[in-house]
Amino acid sequence: MTRQTPTIRHARLALEQVAAELDQTAFRGGYLTSERMRFLATKVRDAFQVYDDAVESAAPAD
Repeated sequence: MTRQTPTIRHARLALEQVAAELDQTAFRGGYLTSERMRFLATKVRDAFQVYDDAVESAAPAD
């Protein structure tokens, strides 16, 4: 099975999932393990990279 190239839509979904998990954790008064925080941070960085790549590819060439 081939892996899809992430798109802006995938990045937005990933960020929404991270936000939802943080909201749920805060609402329950819970906590995240350091492993889970690193996982969420990686999702945010990956989403940022997709966004950054999209912005660069849309920029006019000089």
